[in-house]
Amino acid sequence: MRWALAGVAALSVGACASRPDAGSPAQRPPSVVASGEALVFVSFDSDRDYRTSRDELARGLDAEWSALGAQTLSPIVFQQWAQRALGDPDMGPFRLQFDSNVDGDITREEFDALLTGRFEDLDADDDGFVARNELVRRLASPSPFGGRAPERRPPGGAFPRDR
Repeated sequence: MRWALAGVAALSVGACASRPDAGSPAQRPPSVVASGEALVFVSFDSDRDYRTSRDELARGLDAEWSALGAQTLSPIVFQQWAQRALGDPDMGPFRLQFDSNVDGDITREEFDALLTGRFEDLDADDDGFVARNELVRRLASPSPFGGRAPERRPPGGAFPRDR
């Protein structure tokens, strides 16, 4: 009998341990997001000090454009670049955001202008660097309860105001 109880207890503990905890990272909703250009700016951080300077931005833009090997980026070439550099062509920034004159091709000037503008926007403290904390955005409410724990009903099922 004692062995049977021990077996049932072990199965119960195993079953509880196999269920994901509501507080585990896999179950929590995301609390921060990063954009596609954040991935590009991180790749430009050549000295690995966890921030990208204006000089690193300029060198990174030169290297990125040279690697593309084109005078202008057609929609197909842009989509291929976005897949590699941004992780997904639907991640953004999008092709039409780069193509400021809407002629279908992205020039080096358009490419640099958009990414330089995004760099300036992200440099929140205007120190000439985009640090990792400037590359992520905190979501206003990471939980369905507005960032606070849900109210729990006391034993008996009703709050005093419900009665």
